[in-house]
Amino acid sequence: MIRPLTSLRFVFAFMVFCCHCSFYKTPGTTGFWLQWHVMNEGYIGVSFFFILSGFILSLNYADSFDTHSIQQKEFWLLRFARIFPLYLLMLLVEIPFTMHEFHHSASIWWARLFTCMFMLQSWVPDMSWIAAFNTPSWSISAESFFYAMFPLLVFWIKRPCRWILIIAGLAAALAVGMSLTDPHLQKIAFYNNPLARIGEFALGIVLYRLFAQRKRTWGFRYATQMELASIGVLFLFFFFHLSVPHVYRYSVYYWVPMSFLLYVFAHTSGYISRLMSQKICVVLGEISFAFYMVHYRVGGMLSIANRRLHIPRDSLAYFLLYFSTTLIVSACIYYFLEVPTNSWLRQKLLPARRSVVSTSQMKGA
Repeated sequence: MIRPLTSLRFVFAFMVFCCHCSFYKTPGTTGFWLQWHVMNEGYIGVSFFFILSGFILSLNYADSFDTHSIQQKEFWLLRFARIFPLYLLMLLVEIPFTMHEFHHSASIWWARLFTCMFMLQSWVPDMSWIAAFNTPSWSISAESFFYAMFPLLVFWIKRPCRWILIIAGLAAALAVGMSLTDPHLQKIAFYNNPLARIGEFALGIVLYRLFAQRKRTWGFRYATQMELASIGVLFLFFFFHLSVPHVYRYSVYYWVPMSFLLYVFAHTSGYISRLMSQKICVVLGEISFAFYMVHYRVGGMLSIANRRLHIPRDSLAYFLLYFSTTLIVSACIYYFLEVPTNSWLRQKLLPARRSVVSTSQMKGA
């Protein structure tokens, strides 16, 4: 496990959480300013997850594929055991809340349920399908495609320097395509579309190959300087984000700072890495998949409960209640559902094979 990267998962899951805190409606308040200038940009966390996913899967499985010590079927079953229990739970939880859609059109409801059950919703160019049932699950639909492509990509991507140029060319092609696409179709085409996002996953594999080939021990002072620099670059890009068209910020705009951040913290040598290697930070990273998957429904339930609580929705108290409730629910799900079901499924699906990675190493988002 690379502890700082595990901890970073929670940082970016929290950013996505903030992006969905769209309840600050009073102009002139601090919350309203934060929502429109900071929190609404939290969706960039998904981009980090996709890049990190390629990196971590390569870290855990690239050597096994290179030496043919793992089969594609084994890899896919391991990924299924990791993500599907929680994915299925959230799908089932959402069903009672969609009964009005069932009564309106049972055939469409069943069709959407089918696409979500098989993680196909991100392929449908319609937001009502992409966001069907548990809205954050669309990214797991995209991830399932990345998992399907991983054995092929990790076989292709062996020379990172060459692939950096290929990824740069892909980014340029995406940028051109974004500029030529109808604004009403840009989000579906470039944010939710797995084909448009697989470049980020491939970028994670490239970063791992570069990391593995050039890994050397960094001195504490130099590593700390690099960590500060990587955070500073990300903040710099973030500071100027309102000057950049929204469609570019869906992915390609943040590829450079995200990659720099990930590559630097993978070395785990600086002061900030030491702080992020503390147990509490790592635990938060481990529950980040659950945090990401449940936060949208927790927000909906809290909104219903608040009809009796009468807490002002644009208050700090409401935000803290939402955050703490999501944190508690996600921790319970991680320890009482994710860990035991993952272990049980791996034993049932691959009884003769020892786990390739520990539970804390597995990528969740």
